[in-house]
Amino acid sequence: MRIAESCWQAGVVLVEVSRSHDEAFEAVQAVCGRARSLGQIAGAGTVSTPDDVSAAVAAGAAFAVAPGYARAAADAARSAQLPYLPGVATPSETQAAIGNGFRTLKLFPARDLGVGWIRALRAPFPEAAFVAVGGITAANAAEFVAAGAVGVGIGSGLDADELPALLKRLRAARPK
Repeated sequence: MRIAESCWQAGVVLVEVSRSHDEAFEAVQAVCGRARSLGQIAGAGTVSTPDDVSAAVAAGAAFAVAPGYARAAADAARSAQLPYLPGVATPSETQAAIGNGFRTLKLFPARDLGVGWIRALRAPFPEAAFVAVGGITAANAAEFVAAGAVGVGIGSGLDADELPALLKRLRAARPK
């Protein structure tokens, strides 16, 4: 909760609560409830199956994020009217997600794929917008935004004290 509140105070618009160690979605439910009470937005991460989608909805998530692309989970999110960010790493996954109507995609694991991978995927898929996630830190986030990422997700590399300066650098790194 403390980290989520630090993010909102710094100006982060969307806070994702990973449920990878939260099988019962208790942390997701707590943070999403707090977000609503503050007029903020929080969602659930690592939502990979239709059952995960149902649990995210029940927990009050405003959106859901997946590490990969699974059509059944994507369809369940659409049926539940839950905004969904499917993960992709390859052209085939990107093409499948776009074919299912998704335009904003989570590029994962971004650090391992590299900044050039965003440029490489954007060439054949100009309609896609990528959010770089996985290994993103304050030190490399601006590189991904400069390469065309519409956003970044920072997990283990998050330092709440660095957030205001990081957000300023990211805004400056956006291509004109």
